[in-house]
Amino acid sequence: MKTKFTISIIIALLLSFSINAQVVVSNSKSSSNLFEKTTKRSPTKVNMKKGQTKNLSFYVFANNVYTFDIEAAQKLGDLNFRIITEDGEIIFDNALAMYNSVATLYAEKTEKITICLTSQPPKIFQANKKFYEVKVKVSYKRNTSA
Repeated sequence: MKTKFTISIIIALLLSFSINAQVVVSNSKSSSNLFEKTTKRSPTKVNMKKGQTKNLSFYVFANNVYTFDIEAAQKLGDLNFRIITEDGEIIFDNALAMYNSVATLYAEKTEKITICLTSQPPKIFQANKKFYEVKVKVSYKRNTSA
């Protein structure tokens, strides 16, 4: 009886996660050799100060796999990045993944997503005038079977 109850809870949880519009496939430390045929676009660069938030918008297309790789100066500290759908649903938050800098996403539908970058606030009594470059690299694998 206890086993049936446990299995039914696991199935219910799996079904609730499969309803999401996007699925984060992995959040590995490096994005090299993830796919044989991967298309990379030039990195998007933004300048950030400590304690600042920047939002970048991207379109993802249905049935494609996207890899987002964030590179930032160590002086910014742990850079938090979240992937947010048009509906405001947070589908990835690297704070929950020990501030990992890479996320892989399978797009189930074509939609606009937002990458929200937030740097750590400066220490007390520390000047916050210097800007640091942050690169957002996006690569994707087209699904040729669709």
